Amino acid sequence: MEQIKYLSDKEEKILESFYEYLAANDALTEIESPTELKGYLFGIAITPDLIKPSEWLNGIFDTDTFAFDSEKQFHEIYSTIMGLYNSYLYSFNENKLKFPYKFTKKEAEENDSLFLELNKWLYGFYISLFLRQDIWGVSSVIQEENKSQEKNKSISIAFFLLSLIIKHYIKSIDEEISSEFADDEDLDDKKLRELISNANNIVDSFIIYAKNMENLRRRKLMEEHPALYEQENKKNKIGRNDPCPCGSGKKYKKCCGLN
Repeated sequence: MEQIKYLSDKEEKILESFYEYLAANDALTEIESPTELKGYLFGIAITPDLIKPSEWLNGIFDTDTFAFDSEKQFHEIYSTIMGLYNSYLYSFNENKLKFPYKFTKKEAEENDSLFLELNKWLYGFYISLFLRQDIWGVSSVIQEENKSQEKNKSISIAFFLLSLIIKHYIKSIDEEISSEFADDEDLDDKKLRELISNANNIVDSFIIYAKNMENLRRRKLMEEHPALYEQENKKNKIGRNDPCPCGSGKKYKKCCGLN
C-alpha cells in the first residue's frame, strides 16, 4: 500500500498529539482521529461552494468552548490544519487531487489495518458532505450539461455505496447505534471488503462531479461578467492553445475562445 502524503512527518506528529490531547480532555467531536480529519478536509476542499473555516472547524473541536493550552499550541494546530486544507484545495484547482491511497484489491480485502484506515478516512469524507447536502443531493443535478442524468446517476451510486460502508463502520464502533440497526440486513465481511477495495473509484466520482459543478459555476460567471474575464485574458495573454481559464480542461480556442 502506498499513500500520497500532503503533510510532513512533523505535521503528522502535531496532529497525532492534538487528537491525543482532545481525547484526554474529553473534547472530541465528530472527527476523532487524524485519518478522519484528512478525509474530512479532502471533502471540504472539493465542495464546489465556499465553506468558511468558522463552520467546518466545529467538526474538529468546539470553537465556542474548547480552550487550547497556549497561543503557541493554537497557532501550531491551526496552521497545520489550514495547511493541509490548502494543499488539498490547490491540488483540486490544478486538477491534481487524487484519492490518497494506492492499494491492490487483495490488500484491501486482507489487510485489516488498511481496512480500518480506509474506513476512518471515508467516514471523515462522508461527514464533510453533509455540510452542503444540497450540492451532493439529487436536486443539484447539472441540467445545463449534456448527459446530466448520467452524471447525477453516477454521484447517486457513489453516495449510496459510501453510505453502505459508513453504516457498517459506525455500527462497528458504536454499540448503541449497532443495537438500533440490529434488524437491518448487513453485508458480510467479504462483500464489505470488496466494496472498500473500490474506495478510489467512489471518491473519484465525487471529485469529477465537483469539478463539473465548479466548471459550470465559472462559465455562468463568465456569462454574467464577461468584462472581468476579458480583462483577465488580456492580463494573462491567453494563447489559443492554452488551457481555458474557466477550468474546463479544454484548450481556450475550443472553449470560451469560441465566443
